[in-house]
Amino acid sequence: MPTITEIENAIINELNTQLTYLQTCKSLGEALTHDAADLAVQVPAAYVVYEGGRYDHVMSGTQDRWMNFAVIVVAKNLRGEEEARRGQGTTKGAYDLLDDARATLSNNAVGLTIDPLLPVDETAIENTEKSAAYAIRFATRTRYTL
Repeated sequence: MPTITEIENAIINELNTQLTYLQTCKSLGEALTHDAADLAVQVPAAYVVYEGGRYDHVMSGTQDRWMNFAVIVVAKNLRGEEEARRGQGTTKGAYDLLDDARATLSNNAVGLTIDPLLPVDETAIENTEKSAAYAIRFATRTRYTL
């Protein structure tokens, strides 16, 4: 069964392949505590982080591993926070990035033997004077036989 690293890398590869406008797409490797201004170096950006999971013991010798991954999107616009959130003209905003990440990853097993990724929730991380960061969380499951 795929490891956390393999799933995280597959999500990053899928986002890079489908959302070619991203300037940055990589693993964050930490909790959702970053300052959006720190993340807004090369934008638009998407960061993938494993947030944790849980196990169900389905039958003797079998475990289901439920996993949650977050995609943190960051947009910046020198015209201000509203434009960073909503976009302007052909420049994508954080809301556009959320929608594109959802459309790209929903019901997508990213080439692995996992349940297709399903969106769970979205949350605002931070809005500053010129940048906006939001997270969309996805759940998946894989089965291990001991």
